Amino acid sequence: MKKLSFLLISLLFSTFLFNMNCSSDNDNEYEEDNFIINLSPEKISAETTTSELKITTTRKWTISIEDKNKSWVSFSSNEGVSSSTVSIIIEPNKNEKTRIVDISVSNGLEIKTVRLIQEGFKEGVPLGKLGWLELPKQKNMQNTLFISHKLPDNPSQRNYSMLYDTQNKIAYWVAYPLHKYYIGKSGRTDAWNFDPQILQEKQSSLFKGIPGFDRGHQIPSADRTNSKNNNKTTFYFSNMTPQNSILNQNLWANLEKKVRTWSYQCDTLYVVTGAIITTATDPTINYAYDNNKNKIAVPKYYYKALLKRNKNSFYSIAYKMNNEKPVTNTNIDLYKMTVSELEKETGFTFFPKISEAIKNEINPSQWK
Repeated sequence: MKKLSFLLISLLFSTFLFNMNCSSDNDNEYEEDNFIINLSPEKISAETTTSELKITTTRKWTISIEDKNKSWVSFSSNEGVSSSTVSIIIEPNKNEKTRIVDISVSNGLEIKTVRLIQEGFKEGVPLGKLGWLELPKQKNMQNTLFISHKLPDNPSQRNYSMLYDTQNKIAYWVAYPLHKYYIGKSGRTDAWNFDPQILQEKQSSLFKGIPGFDRGHQIPSADRTNSKNNNKTTFYFSNMTPQNSILNQNLWANLEKKVRTWSYQCDTLYVVTGAIITTATDPTINYAYDNNKNKIAVPKYYYKALLKRNKNSFYSIAYKMNNEKPVTNTNIDLYKMTVSELEKETGFTFFPKISEAIKNEINPSQWK
């Protein structure tokens, strides 16, 4: 009898322990999980290519999206365990329509969803990183070098770039950004010298000037006056051309002053100043002579292509002046044209990231 009672007690105790273990396992399965997902950013531009999905959980998780969205959205990982940060890789949106994708995350107990919205592409209004907007589109030309200078006193900041002809010894264009950072009180250094990035034998020696002409700056001295060292870079001989004295000291100087005025009216003014030595009707190259009696090409005309930027609004204008005594010393409006018209004249493509509509229009209110 005692043995039977002992067996019954043992059986009941084992059953109790089994039920306790089952109950414990079941409780763990459904224990509370502080399950949170967060998308940052939720709304992105047409050119943005990444976002982050933060997952907070103690359990295994999986990510899913609709099949129709899989072509332009992918994840650094589609599944994992415990809290994680997942990178979302997004294709740029080349269409005008906004794209939407719902991203679902499951932790085995529940599903949470966040929505990613990507804006449509807007023609003429570049979004995301714009890069060096002032640079013309590169084209193959014989005997040319692309040179880019940084500011000596701040090498992290760009100064100006140029397309330089090593045979005719002039720059076809000099391109640079302009805003109040670059303009200060250093004054004019007159530090005439060779460009350190070009072999001296490929440059004109112009310490004593150019007989019959001014040494015409393409990027003006007054556009880089935030320090003496930075100003010195505008006196490199690569930046000089033989320019008609009356043009250089009057009408052209007035245009340069106006450009600096406009630079204070916007976030950034992108400037391309250039010199052209042949035209469709006159392919002959005329030459002047440097201090060593070597040839330097004389431009037939000069030009400026300008692009104003205020946030994501852009405005353009251009000017073209023959390298001769001008008919007026003050009225620069006689020489204005659209950037698109200047492109046809020069063969260069200016501001290639900007739409044709912007380059084909002059807004008078922006150029007073």
